[in-house]
Amino acid sequence: MMFFRVCQRILFFILLLLPSACVRSIPQPREITPLSPLDLSFTEIPLSVSSVTETAIPYQTLTPLPTPNFVGASVIEVGYYENLLLIVIQVPAGVAGTFEAEAEGEIYHCMPQDIFPDRLYCYGRVPSNVEKAHFVLRSPDGKRLLFEADIVVPAVSSHTAQPPG
Repeated sequence: MMFFRVCQRILFFILLLLPSACVRSIPQPREITPLSPLDLSFTEIPLSVSSVTETAIPYQTLTPLPTPNFVGASVIEVGYYENLLLIVIQVPAGVAGTFEAEAEGEIYHCMPQDIFPDRLYCYGRVPSNVEKAHFVLRSPDGKRLLFEADIVVPAVSSHTAQPPG
């Protein structure tokens, strides 16, 4: 037991003296070189007044996008596809691009399929509590009416239609 106390005291003194035995490094002061005085000279800048001339500002005119030809278009199918209402419109002149349509407040996304470029397939939510709906297709900018029709909303069946094509 005595040996343990002696070792403990020796260890205590070593730990006490250890921090003072460490050599501290003192940073050496850097030599500061004085900056040269600023050369503040003033130069007179002549002020010239030029006359104001009006210049025509070029502007770009917007060319309207070609409107798809929906003359003779008709609804050829209304049914269900994956719990959405599918409306197929046949466009004799053919159609390209995507469109948005609306029926009784529901938005429909419309696009042609590669295998039937004369048909426009429109998918959207089924209008609620209606048997007939007014379907409206507008130009991509939303300003021109391209096609409209009254459609009969079929009763919901237990099966869904197969994908077109």
